[in-house]
Amino acid sequence: MESHSTQSKLVPFIRKFYIVTTSELAFHFKISWNTAEKYLLELTLQNKITRIKKQGVNLWTLNSKPKPTPRKTQNKFLNYIIKNKVVTTSELASYFKISWNTAEKYLLELTLQNKITRIKKQGVNLWILK
Repeated sequence: MESHSTQSKLVPFIRKFYIVTTSELAFHFKISWNTAEKYLLELTLQNKITRIKKQGVNLWTLNSKPKPTPRKTQNKFLNYIIKNKVVTTSELASYFKISWNTAEKYLLELTLQNKITRIKKQGVNLWILK
């Protein structure tokens, strides 16, 4: 797959989801993680996207006005956390039938909005209401 062609497809994908991980892009475009990371870094050098490093995950977003996760999705996550008091990323990913990285992305967005707090315990992310 040609770099320019792939990059032109990456930007609309990132625009659609606002924040994406390297793994999500690699899976969606059927390329290796290293290739996806290379294309993302090239887009960063072109000042089209920004990398946000969050403890073990690279998140990528466009250099434009943020588009938040839909309120409906946020509310589903928050309701699940309220119901269960303490949850793990894996538990949410399994319950909502999404990838671990996508669940982590949504949870990090909620953390940035000061709605939840992450507690790291022996290799596990635990999430609670703030």
